[in-house]
Amino acid sequence: MAKFKSLYFLIIITYIIALTCNYLLPVRDNLKTLNEQIDPLFKPAGFAYSIWFLIFLLLLIWFFRVRDEPELVEDIGFWLPANFLLNALWIFLFTSGAFFWSLVDMVLILITLIVIYRKIQHTTYRSFLLRFPFSIYLGWISVATIVNLFLTLRVYGIYSILGLSEWFWTLLLLLVVGYFGLYMIVRQQDIAYAFVTLWSYLAILIERGGYPFIPYTCWIMIGILSIFIAWKLVDRLHIGEAGR
Repeated sequence: MAKFKSLYFLIIITYIIALTCNYLLPVRDNLKTLNEQIDPLFKPAGFAYSIWFLIFLLLLIWFFRVRDEPELVEDIGFWLPANFLLNALWIFLFTSGAFFWSLVDMVLILITLIVIYRKIQHTTYRSFLLRFPFSIYLGWISVATIVNLFLTLRVYGIYSILGLSEWFWTLLLLLVVGYFGLYMIVRQQDIAYAFVTLWSYLAILIERGGYPFIPYTCWIMIGILSIFIAWKLVDRLHIGEAGR
């Protein structure tokens, strides 16, 4: 129990640090300015970033729910505090112009989230309420990591890789994002992650609607994901009715 209390306290403290850096520090104002100045093709419209409010709110609710699951908190261990500290550090790295290190930091955020998600998935605590905040968080960071990658490449003047243009890589990674959305629906039974993928496609579609093939790719993937989400919802409804 002592270990649980120490970890729980550390998680709350690091959460507050991340929240403060994301919303309360003056350095946060530079983030919007930089985001407007650097304009890669793989970039969602500004409204998409409002999902951070939902992520922090869901994590706050998760803290109250997980108080009754000390074994889960101990199993997650220091991965979650590390994630929050990396989240806070990213703000300082990106706004100070350390774009390469901000990308490294973002990848580490993604890795810690994958570990946390898998720990929740592969324990007896695999409940919707315990997984849901991290489904949303992981879904957004998966997209944000790609955005961070393209931002970094643009800053360093890299417009092609392996002789292929940024436009090609944008289309390819849009398909990759969709693939992982489908994977999470089919293999992990995770619709929440897929909804974040839809949110990202919509934001990119609105931001890049005038570019060739980008809006078509977004619409196609939105349609495919919507069909799979509907299928999974109907499947769950049938299972629920069968269990009555």
